[in-house]
Amino acid sequence: MLKKSCIFVLVIFICLSFTGCSSGKSNEGQENLVQTIDIDMSEFNKQMTYAEVLAIHMSPEDYLGKTIKLRGTFDFYYELDKNSNPIPDKLHLGIIVTDAMECCSLPIDFILKKQDNIEDLPEQGSEITVTGILEQYKEPWGAFLYLSNAEVE
Repeated sequence: MLKKSCIFVLVIFICLSFTGCSSGKSNEGQENLVQTIDIDMSEFNKQMTYAEVLAIHMSPEDYLGKTIKLRGTFDFYYELDKNSNPIPDKLHLGIIVTDAMECCSLPIDFILKKQDNIEDLPEQGSEITVTGILEQYKEPWGAFLYLSNAEVE
């Protein structure tokens, strides 16, 4: 009987020793960082990223307002005037996602959290990772998706 009591107390002691242990340090900042990204495609392979971006383009209402992180190729372009000349203050930044065969691609524009000079941006065609909030704007000829408040890695 004493042996059973000792084993019971030992088991309880071991169970209690694993609960409530803390180093006193808080992981709140790390948890909040993880929680702020709703869809993290930065570790997906090209095919999975392309499929998810295609789903975003096909059903944007399911993704609007979500924070998205993805990897792809950096590109930019200027809007053109009536004479097909670039308008200097109408610079559009974008990330292009390709499938595994690199025969198909899908773009998503982004607006930086803080505006950098064009000289401070990555080289056109380089691989980047962008995190931002998916939003949509509408023009008479269609709706367009972009990542707002974006940060580039």
